[in-house]
Amino acid sequence: MSAQLTNKPDRKRILLVDPNHEVFVRVMILIDDIAADEYALDWAASFRFGTSLLKRNRYQTCLVASNLGFQTGREFANTARAIAPEVPLIMLEHPGSSPPAHEPGDEHLWDRLRLDQMTAQLLCNTLREASMQRVVDA
Repeated sequence: MSAQLTNKPDRKRILLVDPNHEVFVRVMILIDDIAADEYALDWAASFRFGTSLLKRNRYQTCLVASNLGFQTGREFANTARAIAPEVPLIMLEHPGSSPPAHEPGDEHLWDRLRLDQMTAQLLCNTLREASMQRVVDA
């Protein structure tokens, strides 16, 4: 699967795991709108590549799609927590999906964002809050 990797050491690295390239472009545009100098976004289009990147790099936060093809965002959350327990995970819920019932793996999620309601300000505020929580928990 494809990936977009950044090499900007002065910025906080965010990992986006979503098979949909349009979601990557949208998140990148939202971040660039108000926090381009603060964050660098890496994209993994698959569960497997997302876990591989998480093993090799240090991320401030991870955004993960609720559906990753044959696997779910919850399954990714369980795997990611074992790899990098310090990284806050934010689930991106796609339009039209119903609010999820509590299931195993939810305890690994820091927050949820609906893609159809996400603004640049909401996304960046959520990323900043997740970063602050990470510092508090450390």
